[in-house]
Amino acid sequence: METFLDPTINCKNWDWIGTNAGQKIKAGAISGFEALYAGHRTYNGNFGNFGLNANFWSSSLYNIDDGITHTTYIDYLKIYRKNISKLRGYSVRCIK
Repeated sequence: METFLDPTINCKNWDWIGTNAGQKIKAGAISGFEALYAGHRTYNGNFGNFGLNANFWSSSLYNIDDGITHTTYIDYLKIYRKNISKLRGYSVRCIK
């Protein structure tokens, strides 16, 4: 979905990717998908960043302990991509 919304995204890059896919996911009009800023669950079961960012697991793994995540922030145009421990709780996007 990210590369559909923002052709400047290189899926091999890490950290901040693209130019404005994060903004387009927020709006939902182009993709038909609107990210909810649910934040995340920490290692110890607490919740953080509610209303500030939307964190999504990728279907790809980084290694045995870490997954790949994509995060959009309420006040950034780009998407942040990085590896995170699978012990954290992030959202998933299901496709029917």
